[in-house]
Amino acid sequence: MLAPASERGYSVSAWYAQAESMVRHMIERGGRLGFSEFLAQLRENKGFDQAIQAAYSGVWRDLADFERSWQRSLQ
Repeated sequence: MLAPASERGYSVSAWYAQAESMVRHMIERGGRLGFSEFLAQLRENKGFDQAIQAAYSGVWRDLADFERSWQRSLQ
């Protein structure tokens, strides 16, 4: 998709803001060790659902569960 440079810049800024918000939520709810384990699982080529289950058992079941939790935190 072609978009004016100003719109592309806005989209990129919004994406980084959203990513930062999601990472912050993961760390606040599951701690730095949980986040570290999540990244380790991804490095081992586990899918997002598997990585979340392994790193955040008892917090979130899968990516959809995490996303619902994150979205609720924004309200």
